[in-house]
Amino acid sequence: MDAAIQRLQALHFRLWLGLDGNFKVTQNELAAENEQVASGLKLVYSGIEQMAAGFLSAYTISPALPDLTTTFQLEEVGPDYRISYKDGAADVTTTMGPDYAISLMRVKTAEFDSTIKPKFKKIPRGLLLSSYQAIYRGAIPAEATDMDVTIDYQEINGLQFPKEISLAGSYGTAAFKGKVNFTSCQATKH
Repeated sequence: MDAAIQRLQALHFRLWLGLDGNFKVTQNELAAENEQVASGLKLVYSGIEQMAAGFLSAYTISPALPDLTTTFQLEEVGPDYRISYKDGAADVTTTMGPDYAISLMRVKTAEFDSTIKPKFKKIPRGLLLSSYQAIYRGAIPAEATDMDVTIDYQEINGLQFPKEISLAGSYGTAAFKGKVNFTSCQATKH
């Protein structure tokens, strides 16, 4: 285990984020002494890219709302607003408060049902995603996933960047817990 941790500490990722919200994740390539290690590293690379995609998605770069050409239903539910619409085969429901902070997003298809409950903190320049709970249910009960994620930030060149992302939950019957720390971060504007 110590050797695996030491190897992973040598891994560095770069995130390139454009003004249009498109991004690219790159990493240094670690040498793999066998096919099993190579396969494990590919999973780590893919997992970090998926985490970046999830983090940069609807709650940080672009709004979790339908585009202007999508037909949607808007209803008041107490002090909140609920927006319902179709995105391809998916039924999407988003609930947000009067400050436009999203409190629940549900995406349901014939193959899966997912619910995300984000929490935001107010900062002088708007809202910042501070945590979320995610529940995923697919066609195979053994692949059910529950996850709690907490994000701590650091300021770099006047911008908010993750400092640490903590996650805990379960996949099927297996529990997991982990942290990703962001160190030596730099922000360069082009």
